[in-house]
Amino acid sequence: MARRGRRRRSGKVDQAAPTHREIEREARLAAARVARRRIVVATIAAVAVVAGTIAVSAYFNRGTEATPPVVDAPPDSGAALLIGLTDDSGSLVSIGLVVSHSVDESRFVLFPPSLAAVLPGFGERDMADAVEFGGSDLFRLTVMNLLGVRVDDVGVAGVDELASVIDGEIKVDLNSALITAAEDGETVVYGEGTASRSSDDLARLLSEQGVGDELTWLVRQGAVWESIFLEAASDEDILDEMLAGLGLQSDLAYQALSTAVVADPLLINTVPATRAVGVGSSSERYTLSTDEGAAFVSTTFDYLQIGEEPRLRVEILNGTGVLGTAGPIAEVLIEAGYRVVFTDNAERQDFETSRFIAQGLEHQEAAVAAQRLLGTGEVFLEQRQPSGVVDLTIIVGADLVLRSDDNSDRFR
Repeated sequence: MARRGRRRRSGKVDQAAPTHREIEREARLAAARVARRRIVVATIAAVAVVAGTIAVSAYFNRGTEATPPVVDAPPDSGAALLIGLTDDSGSLVSIGLVVSHSVDESRFVLFPPSLAAVLPGFGERDMADAVEFGGSDLFRLTVMNLLGVRVDDVGVAGVDELASVIDGEIKVDLNSALITAAEDGETVVYGEGTASRSSDDLARLLSEQGVGDELTWLVRQGAVWESIFLEAASDEDILDEMLAGLGLQSDLAYQALSTAVVADPLLINTVPATRAVGVGSSSERYTLSTDEGAAFVSTTFDYLQIGEEPRLRVEILNGTGVLGTAGPIAEVLIEAGYRVVFTDNAERQDFETSRFIAQGLEHQEAAVAAQRLLGTGEVFLEQRQPSGVVDLTIIVGADLVLRSDDNSDRFR
């Protein structure tokens, strides 16, 4: 792999003056190492001085040989890191869940961007919309709600930024070609097989579907991710740049990613999504049934499950007219093991007191538990015509909005 900052001339290695981009790169690496090793500095000014010194020293003194990362094994409860790459419009084009464990095999699970999912507070949309609608927090909550698993950290970056951690070219083995369509026919952009790819090539492979369905695209994405992980396994600078570019500093994020990149083998697969065929529609969309999702989790990383399946199905109806009410409530419920299947406005917008409506006697205890969890409201029982789609209906009243404001969007 090509290295920057040094050039070979007349049989000798001479030190080249660092470019502005290289200095910034080394500064990011230094900051990532400082955060990971928990170096405590007395003042902000001292941090700036130390970071600058480390950056310059790291640049002028590093050798030509890459240093493998130090692997920090995750706890027995495992570690889950959600990664999302966006295009220029802010839509997610590559979505992956890194799952690592102290004993079980590490995995990298890919999701189709057009996978239908409930974005808590925004209704059912494509997963690709999660970051654009609500940032990394909504992205994380969407995956937790979809699979019923714990997600310890989430990192989001532009696809070009992530691909730029590769300096030079790396080998990528594609089992299908990237083909694009034009008015004058189809063009093979990248052929099937193993070839050297630049960071620009990697970004295009990750962000462009081309001719063919999304599942075929995900297989190509998996090949690119595998090659990037292999490079990170031999060079801690690449791992640090990945973490820094994704905005990650937590121990669990480092544990998940460092364990995954050195895993042999690293299992790369996709969620068991099914293509939905819409009548009169040519657009591509995928769905993941509750049963398929639960079975997938239980057979691959059951240690991440938040609660027992089947989870209680909840709909949240805003009865206040205040925008953004459902999101914080959904977050608390999802983290407690509930599954939010629907969010919308209630028929009225003047509810002072929230209502927790159990859809059938068998769900009355769950309604009481949800009311206690959120700390306010009244519990009702629907026995005559209980819903067959949801188990619990929550109509948000002004009391929950006030409680949310008093607790900084949390109810604990």
